[in-house]
Amino acid sequence: MNEVSETWKDNKKNELVIPRFGKVEEVAPTAVFLASDPDGNLYTGQTLGPNCGDVMF
Repeated sequence: MNEVSETWKDNKKNELVIPRFGKVEEVAPTAVFLASDPDGNLYTGQTLGPNCGDVMF
């Protein structure tokens, strides 16, 4: 497995609207919410991108 270089990480952070990478504990509550009943039942076909403002195509 290739490790991502520190230079790449620094460059990527500088491109983001929120200049940092997210942590598991920041994403986990959303996953729990979406898996819950009845709260998560209203979401179908949505994309939630916890990506600190990075654009995904």
